[in-house]
Amino acid sequence: CTIREMGPEDIEDLYNLYADKEVTRYTEALFQDKEQEKQYIVDYIENIYKYYGFGTWLIHRKGDGQLIGRAGFNYRPGFEEVELGFIIGYPYWRNGYAYEVCRHLLWIGKEVYEFERVQALVDERNAASISLLKKLGFIYTEDILLDGQKFGRYLYE
Repeated sequence: CTIREMGPEDIEDLYNLYADKEVTRYTEALFQDKEQEKQYIVDYIENIYKYYGFGTWLIHRKGDGQLIGRAGFNYRPGFEEVELGFIIGYPYWRNGYAYEVCRHLLWIGKEVYEFERVQALVDERNAASISLLKKLGFIYTEDILLDGQKFGRYLYE
């Protein structure tokens, strides 16, 4: 896989990626209005990529360049640690892509950005993501409520 920053030109590929309800079962969907999503991307580039030097990147499959997911780091209000987030398009599940990308991102986080700890917040029903986090070396620390929804908090050191 390769990763890169997203841009407004990626809008159609993003909507195709998020079209399957399995992809958005445990994460936020895109805006219904594509122009609103494009503006969100422009703002994200200016306020996240340029400010922090990182964010959520697009994942492309080597060979054919197909967009297969998104992954990266973000800061969530109320938490000290940076958060790892990821989604993989439903047709690409169970091929090792999330593990490959997240393992590499954790290395980048440590070696490039010098993160001492990384957190992941996962819906308690998302068994596949919980399994992946454990395989990556994350350790469950606690349950938390965010906007009335229960998440497991996992830490990687």
